[in-house]
Amino acid sequence: MIDLINVPLARGGSVVLLIKNIGGAITNRDNPDYTDVYSAPFIDPVTIDMDIDQFGEIWFSALCEDMDSIDDYITHTAMAMH
Repeated sequence: MIDLINVPLARGGSVVLLIKNIGGAITNRDNPDYTDVYSAPFIDPVTIDMDIDQFGEIWFSALCEDMDSIDDYITHTAMAMH
């Protein structure tokens, strides 16, 4: 399976991130309620509508495969999509 996180963007909409491609995250400099997430293949960070603590918990839980606490944010897909 491929584990993805679906999180809200700061300006509306959402973004789906491949968990293994997330390299880091920092608090947004302009708004502490937002988080800038660094993930390949994006050159610039993706600004999401979550504070760093919320995102950190989701990301860490996903890495540890603690699916019970993050079911609203994780999407599981088959390796081969048709």
